[in-house]
Amino acid sequence: MRRCILIILLQFSGLIMAQDIKDAITIFDRGIEAYQQGNNQDAQTQFTEASTQFKSLLQGVLTDEDKAYAHYYNATALYFIARISKNKAGFDDAIAEFQEAVRSLKDASLLGDEYLKAKYMLALSSFRKSQLENVERSKIKWLTDAVSAFEDFLADSVLKAGKDEYVELRENGTFFLGYCYYLLGYYRAFTPSLADAKENIQKATERFESLGSASQENLAIASKFMSGVSHYTLARIYMRVPEEKWQSERLSTDPQSKAIENELTACVRIFQDVVSKSGSYQNINKLAKLNAGVGQVGLGSVGDKNALTNGISGLMDIRDIKDIGDEAVMRVADGQLLQYLIFGGSEQAVTGVYSGIASKYPEAYYWTGWVYFIGGNFDQALSNFNNFISRIPRGETRYLELEADAKFRIAESFFWKGVKEVNITLLDQAKSVYTALVSPQGQYYSYLTSEQIRRSTTRLFLINVEGMLQGNPDVKLFDAAMTAAGLSLPSDAESYIEAGKYFLEKGIREAENKREIALRFAERAFDLVINANVTAEIKNRAKFLKGVALVKLSTLYEGEKLAAVANQARDVLSTIASPYDNEAKYVTGISYFIQNDWENARATFSTLKARGHIRATYYYGLCLRGDCKGQAQAFLQIQATVKDRTDYWYQSAELELAKLSCRNEVTSPGPLAGVMSTPPMTYENLVDEAADRARKKREALFLWQRDNKFATIVDVDDLISDKPPKTNVVVEFIIEPKGGDEQLLIDGKSGVAKMLEPGRYQAELTRGKHTYQVRKKGFYLNDGSIKVSKSENITISMKKAVRYTRATEISASAMPMDVQNFADGILIVDGAQRRLVAVSKSGSVVKSLPFDSIGVSFATGFAVDGEQIYIVDSRANKVIRTNIDGTETKIIVYPKEEYDGKRVSNPTDISIWSGNIYIVDSGNHRILKFEGENFRRAFGEDSLRNPFGITSNSQTGDLYIADWGAMAVFVYDKDGNYKDRVSPAGIKLPVRVRADSEGYIWVVDMFSGVIGRYDENFRKVALLEGVVRSPRGIAQIGKGPDANLFIISGDKTEQFKGSWDNAYMPE
Repeated sequence: MRRCILIILLQFSGLIMAQDIKDAITIFDRGIEAYQQGNNQDAQTQFTEASTQFKSLLQGVLTDEDKAYAHYYNATALYFIARISKNKAGFDDAIAEFQEAVRSLKDASLLGDEYLKAKYMLALSSFRKSQLENVERSKIKWLTDAVSAFEDFLADSVLKAGKDEYVELRENGTFFLGYCYYLLGYYRAFTPSLADAKENIQKATERFESLGSASQENLAIASKFMSGVSHYTLARIYMRVPEEKWQSERLSTDPQSKAIENELTACVRIFQDVVSKSGSYQNINKLAKLNAGVGQVGLGSVGDKNALTNGISGLMDIRDIKDIGDEAVMRVADGQLLQYLIFGGSEQAVTGVYSGIASKYPEAYYWTGWVYFIGGNFDQALSNFNNFISRIPRGETRYLELEADAKFRIAESFFWKGVKEVNITLLDQAKSVYTALVSPQGQYYSYLTSEQIRRSTTRLFLINVEGMLQGNPDVKLFDAAMTAAGLSLPSDAESYIEAGKYFLEKGIREAENKREIALRFAERAFDLVINANVTAEIKNRAKFLKGVALVKLSTLYEGEKLAAVANQARDVLSTIASPYDNEAKYVTGISYFIQNDWENARATFSTLKARGHIRATYYYGLCLRGDCKGQAQAFLQIQATVKDRTDYWYQSAELELAKLSCRNEVTSPGPLAGVMSTPPMTYENLVDEAADRARKKREALFLWQRDNKFATIVDVDDLISDKPPKTNVVVEFIIEPKGGDEQLLIDGKSGVAKMLEPGRYQAELTRGKHTYQVRKKGFYLNDGSIKVSKSENITISMKKAVRYTRATEISASAMPMDVQNFADGILIVDGAQRRLVAVSKSGSVVKSLPFDSIGVSFATGFAVDGEQIYIVDSRANKVIRTNIDGTETKIIVYPKEEYDGKRVSNPTDISIWSGNIYIVDSGNHRILKFEGENFRRAFGEDSLRNPFGITSNSQTGDLYIADWGAMAVFVYDKDGNYKDRVSPAGIKLPVRVRADSEGYIWVVDMFSGVIGRYDENFRKVALLEGVVRSPRGIAQIGKGPDANLFIISGDKTEQFKGSWDNAYMPE
C-alpha cells in the first residue's frame, strides 16, 4: 500500500516538475524576447528568474530528459546574464553549466539541437570570457580554451551526420574558430613565441578560406576579409623580427623583406577583391577599402614607393567616410612618416598630419616625438613623448613596448639637451629616467632592447663624468673625472672606451670649436687605453677608434693641418688587425676622400669593392667623377646586392642614380661577388652625421613595423549575433476541410509552415505564443493565436462563407425598433402599434403583446433570457421584465430612483449574460450593471458619448457597445472594465451591435445604411451595403446555408436566406 502511494506521489511530483520546467522556459523565452528587443535590463531580470527556477528544479526529482533540458536552459540563461552584465565570473558559471548540459544531454541520448548548441555555446562562453579580460596573458588562456572547444564541436559526429541540417551552426562555429585562432596569433605576436603566432595565423587563414563558399553570403565575404587581415598580420609578425635574428627564427625560407612583401601583396589583392564584392555589406566594404590602403602603406615600409604613394592616395579618398575617416587620416600620416623615414620626405608633412589626429590616436604623439628626436629638436620631442605616455590605454603589450621606447627617448632627449646646454638639472632628469629604465624590477625593463639597456647604463656613468667636467675644455681633466667616477685602468678599460665613443657621438652633435674639444676628449680616452696594460683585442679596438676620431677631426681643418691629421690617422689605421682591418682600410679611403684625393681614395675603395664592401662601392662610385656610366654601374651594383629598398645605402644609391643623365643607358652589372661582413663598429655608426640620422630613422622604422596599429578587423558581434537557443518544437497544422485554394501564415509570414500535402503543414516554432492566419477560397478568414509548448498537431476548422439573398418582406410591423431571436423565430418591437410581435421564421405572426398591458410607453430595445423578456422604456425611463403572455411583469429599473447618484435617462438597449443585466443609460452616457435584479455599478461615463446598442459575447461575457456619437464600438469586460475602442471597417455611425451563435459580431449603421459582419477581433468578414434603407437591427436564425437573416428598417422587416459563397476570398 505504502509503495503504491509512493509511486502515485512520484508520478504526481513528475507532473508538477514538468509543468514547472514549462513555466521556467516561458520565463526564459520572455528574457530572449526582451534581449532581442534590446531591453537588456528586463532581459536580465527574466533570465535571473528563469535561472533561479531551473536551479530549484535541479534540486528536485526530474526525469533524465527534463534534467538535461534544465541544465541546458539554465546554462543559456547564465550566459546571457553574464553577457548583459559583462561579468567574467558569470561566464565561469555558464561554462560549468554548459559542460553539465553536454553530459546530461548525451546521457539522455538527446543528441539533437540542444546537444550541439550546448557544445557551441560552451566554446562561445570561453570566447566571451576572453573578450572581457584586460591582460593579454588571460586573453590567450581563454582563447586557447575556446579554440579547443570549437574544435571539439566541429569534430562532433552528430554535427557531421547532420551535414545539411546544421549548416549555419557549423559555419558560425568555423568562423569563430578562425577568429579565435587569429586573435591568438595576434596576441602571441607580442610574446617570444613568434613561431606559435605564425601557426595560429595560418590556422585562422585555413578556416577563413574554407568558408569561401559559405551559405551565408555575409559570412563568406567576412571570411575573405579576415583572410586578408591574416596575411597582413603574418607580415607584421615577420616585421617584428630584428634583421639579425631572421635566420635563427626560421619563420620563412625567403629573405625577410621578400616574405613580408609576399604577405602584404596577398592582403592588398584580397582586400581589393572584397571591395568589389561587398557592396551590399557596407561595414565590410568600408573596412576593406581602409585595409587595402593599410596594406599598401605596409608595402611602403619595405621600400615599395609606388605602393606607398597609391596607398596614401586611396586613404585620402576615404578620409571623409563615416566610421573610418579618422583612421584613414591616421594611416595617411603613417604613410607620410614612411616617406620621411625611407624616401627623404618632409618632416613638416609628417608632423602636420599627425597633429590633426593626435586627439583621437595617441600614437600620433609618439611618432611626432620621433620625428623631432631625429631632427634634434629635443624640446618638441619631450613634449610629444610625454603627451603620448599620458594618453595611451593600458594593458596592451604593443603600447607597453612603445611606452618603454618613449621613456628611453625622453631620457636621451634630456641627456643630449643637458650636454648641449651644460645643464646639470637636465642631466639629473635624464639620470632619473635612465635609472628607472635599467632596473630589472622596473615596469620598462622587459620591453627594452639589450642595446637600450646597455646605452642607458653607459649614460649613467657619463652623466657623472659630464657633471665633473661641466664643459671645461681641458682634456687633461678627463683623467681626473674618470678617477672621481671610481674608474681606473686597466680594469675599467671598457668604460674608458665607452667614454671615448660618447665623445665621438658628442662630436657629431656639436659644431666648430665644441666639436674639436669633444673629439680631443675622445682621442684622450683612446690614448689612455692604448697606453695601458690591456689585452691586444682591447688595444686594437682603441686604436681603431682613435683612427676614426682623427679622421673626423681632420674634417675641421684645411691645408697642411688637414694633411697632417689625416696622415696621423692613416698611420694609426695601418696597424689595425681583424676584425677591424677592412673597416680601417675603408676609413683610410674616407680620409683620402675628405682631402679630395680621388685617386688614392678610388684605389682604396676599389680593393674593398672587389671583396664585396657595400659602402666602399658607394664611395668608389662617387670617386668616378666624370665617368657617368661607371658611376651608374657602381650604384646599380649596390642595389642589386642590397635588395632591401629601405636600406640607407640602397636609397643613397637611388639618389645618386637620379642625378645621372646616363642612368637609362646602363644595365646593372649584377650583385657584388659576395658581401663583406660588417664589423661591430663602423665609421658611419661612430661619427657620420647623416648615417646617425639614418640609424635613428632605421630604429624608428623597425619600431613602426613592430608596434604600429595592426589592420582593423570586423566586429564578430555585428557579423554573428547571439542567436537565442532553439526552444523550437515541430507543430503540424491540419486545415479542415482539405483541398482548395488556401494559404497559411504564421506570425504574419508565409513560408514558415511547409506544406506536406494539401491541407497539412509543418512548422518549426519556438515555445511560446504564435499567431496563425488561414485564407481559403469560399471560407471566412480564420486567424488566432496558439501557445506552443511541445510538438503537437493543431486542427484549424474553417467556416464556409455565406452569402445572403433577399427572400421576403414580413408585414408584422410598420415601424420596427428592435429584433431578437425568440423561441424558433424572432421577436420584434413594433413602434407603430406599440407592441411586441412574435414571428415564426416563415414570417407569420405567432403572438403579440400590447405595451399598454404591461405598462410600457415606448421601447427601443429589449433582451431575451429564456422565457423572460426585458424591455427598456426610453420614454418612461424604466426597464421591465415580463413574459410573452404579459402575465409576469415586474419593474427592474425605476424612473425616479437614483443609480450611482443619477436617475436613468433615455435607456435605449439591454443585454443579459450569465445572470448579469447591462442597460444602456444613453442620456447619462453610461452602462448600468445589475446582478440579477440588484444594481451593482455604473461605468463608461469617461469614454461613452452617445451609446445606443449593446450585446454580450456568449463565451467571455465581454460587452460590445455601439456609440454613434463616438463613431465607435466600445469593448468592456463583464465587470465593466474598459478594454478597447474599435472603429469597424465600413461603419461610420454604429447604432446596434449583435453577436450571433457562430461568434460573429454584427454592427448596424442606420445612418449610412450599412451592416457589417466581423470576427471576434473586429476584422471584417462581409459588408451588406444598400440592401436595406436605414437599418435599425438584426437577428439570425440558424447557421450557414440554413441561416435566416432578419433586418429591420424604418418601416419594415426583411428576411434574407443564406447560401454558401464559394467565390468568397477573404481580404
